[in-house]
Amino acid sequence: MEKWYEHEIALYESLSKCIKEIIEENLKDEKITIHGIETRIKEKNSFLEKIKIKNYKNPEIEMTDIAGIRII
Repeated sequence: MEKWYEHEIALYESLSKCIKEIIEENLKDEKITIHGIETRIKEKNSFLEKIKIKNYKNPEIEMTDIAGIRII
Protein backbone atom coordinates (compact mmCIF):
# COMPACT_ATOMS: atom_id res chain seq x y z
CA MET A 1 0.00 0.00 0.00
CA GLU A 2 2.95 2.30 0.47
CA LYS A 3 3.60 2.33 -3.29
CA TRP A 4 -0.08 2.96 -3.99
CA TYR A 5 -0.03 5.95 -1.62
CA GLU A 6 3.13 7.39 -3.19
CA HIS A 7 1.68 6.97 -6.68
CA GLU A 8 -1.79 8.37 -5.95
CA ILE A 9 -1.18 11.11 -3.38
CA ALA A 10 -0.37 13.74 -6.00
CA LEU A 11 -3.81 13.16 -7.53
CA TYR A 12 -5.47 13.70 -4.14
CA GLU A 13 -3.45 16.90 -3.63
CA SER A 14 -4.42 18.19 -7.06
CA LEU A 15 -8.09 17.33 -6.61
CA SER A 16 -8.16 19.00 -3.19
CA LYS A 17 -6.71 22.16 -4.67
CA CYS A 18 -9.27 22.16 -7.50
CA ILE A 19 -12.19 21.56 -5.15
CA LYS A 20 -10.98 24.33 -2.85
CA GLU A 21 -10.89 26.76 -5.79
CA ILE A 22 -14.39 25.75 -6.90
CA ILE A 23 -15.77 26.22 -3.39
CA GLU A 24 -14.05 29.61 -3.02
CA GLU A 25 -15.47 30.77 -6.36
CA ASN A 26 -19.00 29.61 -5.51
CA LEU A 27 -18.90 31.22 -2.07
CA LYS A 28 -17.68 34.47 -3.61
CA ASP A 29 -20.41 34.37 -6.29
CA GLU A 30 -23.03 33.86 -3.58
CA LYS A 31 -21.44 36.60 -1.44
CA ILE A 32 -20.99 34.18 1.46
CA THR A 33 -18.31 35.33 3.89
CA ILE A 34 -16.10 32.73 5.50
CA HIS A 35 -12.99 32.80 7.65
CA GLY A 36 -11.03 30.42 5.43
CA ILE A 37 -10.77 27.09 3.68
CA GLU A 38 -8.18 24.51 4.63
CA THR A 39 -7.24 21.33 2.81
CA ARG A 40 -5.33 18.40 4.18
CA ILE A 41 -3.97 15.12 2.91
CA LYS A 42 -3.50 12.16 5.24
CA GLU A 43 0.20 11.63 5.91
CA LYS A 44 1.67 8.36 4.69
CA ASN A 45 2.36 7.07 8.20
CA SER A 46 -1.21 7.84 9.29
CA PHE A 47 -2.53 6.17 6.15
CA LEU A 48 -0.54 2.99 6.77
CA GLU A 49 -1.39 2.93 10.49
CA LYS A 50 -5.11 3.28 9.83
CA ILE A 51 -4.97 0.31 7.45
CA LYS A 52 -3.60 -1.81 10.29
CA ILE A 53 -5.99 -0.48 12.94
CA LYS A 54 -9.11 -0.86 10.78
CA ASN A 55 -7.88 -4.08 9.15
CA TYR A 56 -8.82 -2.77 5.71
CA LYS A 57 -8.68 -5.33 2.91
CA ASN A 58 -9.04 -2.69 0.15
CA PRO A 59 -7.91 0.58 1.75
CA GLU A 60 -7.92 2.49 -1.52
CA ILE A 61 -11.70 1.91 -1.57
CA GLU A 62 -12.53 1.60 2.14
CA MET A 63 -10.66 4.64 3.47
CA THR A 64 -12.83 7.73 3.18
CA ASP A 65 -10.56 10.39 4.67
CA ILE A 66 -7.42 10.43 2.53
CA ALA A 67 -8.15 14.06 1.73
CA GLY A 68 -10.33 16.61 3.47
CA ILE A 69 -11.51 20.18 3.18
CA ARG A 70 -12.60 22.36 6.09
CA ILE A 71 -14.59 25.56 5.63
CA ILE A 72 -14.42 27.93 8.57
